[in-house]
Amino acid sequence: MTYDVGILVNRYIFRQCLLGKSPYESFALYDRFARREGLRAVFFSLEDIAFDDLSVRAHIWKGPGNYQIRRIPLPTVIHNRVRPTSREAQGRLFRLRTLPFTQLFNANNRMNKWFMYDCLKHDSELVQHLPETARLTPETAISFLKKHGSVYIKPTNKSLGIGLVRLDPLRDEEIWVASTPYRFRRTLYSIPELKAFISRLGRKGETIVQQPVSLSRIGERPIDLRVAVQRDRQGKWQVSGIVARVGPEHGIATNVAVGGRAVPLKSVYSQFEGLCPLPRLKEQIERIVLQAAERLSEKIPGMADLGFDVGVDQKGHLWIIEVNGRDLRITFRQAQEWGQWHETFAKPMEYAGWLLRQQPHIQPPKPTVAWLTPGSLPVTPDGGGSVETCVREILPHLAETHQVYLIGKNIQTEHALCVPCRADHSQCYLKEAIGHLRRLRPQLIHIDNRPAYVRQVRSACPDARITLYLHSETYATPPMMDKNSLRKSIRLADRVMTNSRFMAQWLYRLFPRMADKVTVVPLGVNLERFPPIGDPDVLRQRIELRKTMGLEEKKVILYVGRVIEQKGLAFLLRALPIIRQKHPDTALVIVGSSRYGRHVETPYAKEIQEQIRSLKEDVHWIPHVPHTEVPRYYQMADVLVTPSIGPEAFCLVNVEGMATGLPVVSVKTGGISEVVEDGVSGILVTKNYLAKRLARACIDLFDHPHKMEQLSQAARKRVEDHYRWELVAERFQTVFQQLMQTTIDATG
Repeated sequence: MTYDVGILVNRYIFRQCLLGKSPYESFALYDRFARREGLRAVFFSLEDIAFDDLSVRAHIWKGPGNYQIRRIPLPTVIHNRVRPTSREAQGRLFRLRTLPFTQLFNANNRMNKWFMYDCLKHDSELVQHLPETARLTPETAISFLKKHGSVYIKPTNKSLGIGLVRLDPLRDEEIWVASTPYRFRRTLYSIPELKAFISRLGRKGETIVQQPVSLSRIGERPIDLRVAVQRDRQGKWQVSGIVARVGPEHGIATNVAVGGRAVPLKSVYSQFEGLCPLPRLKEQIERIVLQAAERLSEKIPGMADLGFDVGVDQKGHLWIIEVNGRDLRITFRQAQEWGQWHETFAKPMEYAGWLLRQQPHIQPPKPTVAWLTPGSLPVTPDGGGSVETCVREILPHLAETHQVYLIGKNIQTEHALCVPCRADHSQCYLKEAIGHLRRLRPQLIHIDNRPAYVRQVRSACPDARITLYLHSETYATPPMMDKNSLRKSIRLADRVMTNSRFMAQWLYRLFPRMADKVTVVPLGVNLERFPPIGDPDVLRQRIELRKTMGLEEKKVILYVGRVIEQKGLAFLLRALPIIRQKHPDTALVIVGSSRYGRHVETPYAKEIQEQIRSLKEDVHWIPHVPHTEVPRYYQMADVLVTPSIGPEAFCLVNVEGMATGLPVVSVKTGGISEVVEDGVSGILVTKNYLAKRLARACIDLFDHPHKMEQLSQAARKRVEDHYRWELVAERFQTVFQQLMQTTIDATG
C-alpha cells in the first residue's frame, strides 16, 4: 500500500516549481526520493487544503512539466516549506498543525535568534561556540562596543540580512559607523546620537546585539559555511552538506541575497588549511552542529531541517553564527554541489517515511477499528446518553484486542485514539469524520445508531468492513430516514447489531432477505459502578443521602430518564396519589431532564411541573445529574419504576436498577420484557389503565417486603449472568474478528 507524503509549498513560487525553475525547490527530486522510500510525493499550498473534509487539491509529478491534479485525502505526514505572513495563512497553518494524526514537520520554522541562543547557551560545550549575545538596549550595545570594539545588531525574526546593522568605531570611540549589508552607511558623531540610533532600532521589534566574529577572508571578502542538518530514515540528525559562502568585498554578511556567492568548501579551504586539516574541520563542524540540533529539537518538537551558519575565525575557532529553520538550499545548487543538493531533498523524504512508520495506523500492533459516534452528545466520563454510555463502557475491553479510533465532537477517553471533529451540523460532522476515515484507513468502521451514515462511509471507504449498531428505531424511521434508504444502508453494511430481539425482529419484518446480517448484542452495566444496596459501604451512603433529602422514614420510588412524553412519567405521577392512599409515607424521586445533559422548559416539562405542584410534597425532581453520580440515587431508592409508553428498544435504566438490587416495575413494551422477567426480577404491566396498574404493582411490593427481597436478589443475579459490559464487549469482539477474518480469507 502506497502512502502519500505532502510537500507544502508557498503558493507564490508554486508556478516556478511546476515549471522546474525554482532555485529553492525541485518537485522532481522530491518525487524521486519519495519513490525510493516507497512513498508518493504530492504537492500543494495552504490554499489547496479543504478542512471541512480533510482533503487537498494536490499536484502529483508524472514527468517534466507533466502533473496530475487530483483531490485526495490530506496526507498525515507533511514536509512544511512555507513561512506565512498573513493572518489568514497563519491561521490555516495553525489549524493544519493541530489536526489529529497529522505530523507537519518543520511546522515552526521561524528560528528566533534570541531563543536559539538561550537554548544553546546552557550547553557547556556549545556555549564556547556562540558569539556573546544580549537583548538590545542602548546600554547593552555600548557595553558590547567597549568590550568587543564592534557589534552586530539583528532582528530576532528576520533572515536574508534584513534589518542587520554593524556598528564600528571610526576614531577614538567618538565617531561610529553603522553599516548594513545593502551598502547603506551612516556616521554617528556622539554618544547621544548613537543611543538614539540604537533606540530606534530597538523600537522596530525584538532585537539582539551580538559579538562580531573575525571571519576568515579571501582578500576583503568574508567567508562562512552553510551546513544543512536534517533527520534521516531512523529519525536521527545527520549533516547533508557543507558549502562555503563568500560575501561581497568589505561586506558585513555573506548571504546570497546581499551579494554573496556559494562555492564548494574545497575551493576556499586554502584559507583554513593552516588552521585545521579538512577532515578534522568537517568532523568538528559535524559534532557541533549535530549537538546543537539535538538541543534545539528538545525545545522545538517537529524540527527536522536546519541550516547552520558556521564561521571559522582567523584562529581556527568555530562559531555558530545563526540557525535557520527553513534552509532554502539555494547555496548547494549555486555551488554546483549536486550530490549535496540532492541529499537535501532525499533526507526529508527518508524522515517522512520514518514518521509514517511511527504512526499507529501504518503498522498497527492490533486490528484497527474506527468507532464513529453519532456526534450529537459527548463521550466523556459524565456526559451522553445510553449510546455514549455503551461506547464508554465497551472501549476498555475492546482496546485489549483492537486498536480503536474514537471519532466524535467531544470525546475524552484513555482507551482509544481520540479523533475530535469540529463541525456542528450533522452533515458537516459526517463530512469531516469521513475525511478522518479516509486518512486513517481502518480495517473496520463501526457506526453507532446512525444508519444514514452508512452509504457515505461505504462510498468513501469501499475496502473497509462496516458494522452498524441500532439502539432504537428513532434514526431508522421517518422523518429521519425512509424505508428505501434504510434498505440501502442495511445492504451496504457488513453486519447490523441490535440491542434487543425486539429491534432485530423489526428489521426481519422489514427486510426478511437480509435477516442473516442481523446480530443481537444487548447493552450492559458496570457492576462495580452499580453495587447492590446490601453492601455495607452502599448502605451507609444510602442512609446519608436519604437523610439529606429528608427521606429517612419514606418508601422511595425512583424514576430515572428523560422527561419526554414516551417515557410515561405523567402516568407515574397519576399513580402516586393512589399509592399514598395505602402507603402515605411514599415519596417519589425524579432524576432526569428534558434533554440529554441539560434541562429545557418544554411544554411537556411544564405539564410535569404542574402535576408535581398539585401533589404538594415528597416529590423531588433533580433535572440533571452527572452519570458518575447516578448510582447514588439508585442506591437510596426502594423501587425503580420505568413507565414507558413508547416501544423501548432496550431501556438501559432497568439494567442499572437491577444491578443495584432494586425491584423494577415497568411496561410490557419493546425490548423491556427481554430484560425484566415478569414476576422473577421485576413486575411488568400492560399499557391500558397504566396509572392504576403501576399503582397496584407498587402497592403489592410495599405490602410484601419478602417479595421485594426476592425480586431484588433475582434482578442482581440476572444482570451478573447476562448484562455485564464484559460480556457485551466479548460479543463485539467476536463480530469484529469474524468480519476481519473474512477479509483476510478473501484477500488470500
